[in-house]
Amino acid sequence: MAVVESSTKSDFTTFAVHGGSVVARLAVLDSLRGLAALSVVACHYLILLSATPFGRSTSWWLGIPPLSLLRTAYGSVILFFVLSGYVLALNLMGERRPSWLGFAARRFCRIWLPFAATILISFAIGCISLAENPLLPAIWQANIWQPGTVTVDALVEQIAMPSIPIGLDLPAWSLVHELRISLFFPLLFVLVRRAPAVVLAASLCLNIAVLQAPSWLGQLVPGTAAYIVYFVAGAWLAINRDRIAELAEAVNGYAKALIGIVALLLLAVPGDDPRAPVIAGVGAVLMIGLIAASPATVRLLSAWWCKFLGRISYSLYLTHVVVLMALGSLLGGWLPVSLILAIAAPIIGLVAWIGYRCVERPSIRLGRRLAARFAG
Repeated sequence: MAVVESSTKSDFTTFAVHGGSVVARLAVLDSLRGLAALSVVACHYLILLSATPFGRSTSWWLGIPPLSLLRTAYGSVILFFVLSGYVLALNLMGERRPSWLGFAARRFCRIWLPFAATILISFAIGCISLAENPLLPAIWQANIWQPGTVTVDALVEQIAMPSIPIGLDLPAWSLVHELRISLFFPLLFVLVRRAPAVVLAASLCLNIAVLQAPSWLGQLVPGTAAYIVYFVAGAWLAINRDRIAELAEAVNGYAKALIGIVALLLLAVPGDDPRAPVIAGVGAVLMIGLIAASPATVRLLSAWWCKFLGRISYSLYLTHVVVLMALGSLLGGWLPVSLILAIAAPIIGLVAWIGYRCVERPSIRLGRRLAARFAG
């Protein structure tokens, strides 16, 4: 999940990127992040519906791109990583370049504090509703609190982020990688500026070693190394954004539309395809490069609901599974799956908005104060 600092005014507009049109184009990337988070929510809905008549009747056409993006949301997660590399690079290219301690403090507060709050709330709810509900479908049973995850030892281990998966909040696995990479991103950014081809090739080799090489080789490389290539690609996009914008101006609207369709099809690659890491990565680069350089996408993604979705996207990504687990445990013995999911939709939106207002924004302000102190 790409996490950038948002407030009533998107933090994309606070980076030192000059020119009103460029700032406007960057602002819509926040909306893109919101749409990607919404696709992850849709993916989990479809998983829980898979055993219902609706799920069985629609399974065949959900395998057809670009609808297949909703089946696994793999491309959305890759898009989050590339987007993180893009906006973090813009931050480091600004006129007020943060110190490493300031940068690390802001990223830690931005990512970990909302994550920790969600894990603690999930743990508390899980302790209350741990008993299994035999009336829930098997797929939902596998996606609620399990005895092994609702223990003090498991809580400490998960909240400290030393390992994956995160049983108390399954989508949070990507945040473990994002925080780790973010903490050394300034060094990575310097390397990308000096030797982009070498860094991209090396990070791609790490990706292959972790995800596609024999298990004995993968065990020699930390799992987080597989995702560095996406941050590198995002940083390269940010560094070359002016050149990309010039190229985009020479391309007509039909060609841009075709690039957008191709990017969406690439992002929809099934997550179990061995080529998915590279294919989805290319799709994410094309999508972000197109949106950041195309005025038409500014109008398309500047709708109020897109902007709102962008603001709450981190909380939406963090909390929606916890809401689904809680409602499944509470209502599974009384209501059918489809009705529980219908009830969950507005609750998920409300919880995400509360999380944004009550947890995210205070975390952002704390990070800024710490960064200012380190800078001083």
